[in-house]
Amino acid sequence: MRVLLDSGAYSQLMQGREEVSRIVRDAEEVLLPAVVLGELLYGFRHGSRYERNARQMRAFLDNPYVSFVPVGARAPEKCAFFNGQKCALFGGH
Repeated sequence: MRVLLDSGAYSQLMQGREEVSRIVRDAEEVLLPAVVLGELLYGFRHGSRYERNARQMRAFLDNPYVSFVPVGARAPEKCAFFNGQKCALFGGH
């Protein structure tokens, strides 16, 4: 299964929430959309732990099981189907 994270799910993952960690750990691929990355970076910049959060994000994106999803006209379609396979939308939205 492929999992598409929103900013809330990413935050919960970084906080060590077991349910989120299990789902991400069991996924074949974890997708992080550009819009979500932008939301997170905005939050990092306006928070008190920018360096730590940015370092965690770089490490997360360097994971070979994590894929960055650019924004395009077909982005909503990618949420429902990714490369012809079902993709779980994981998060609070």
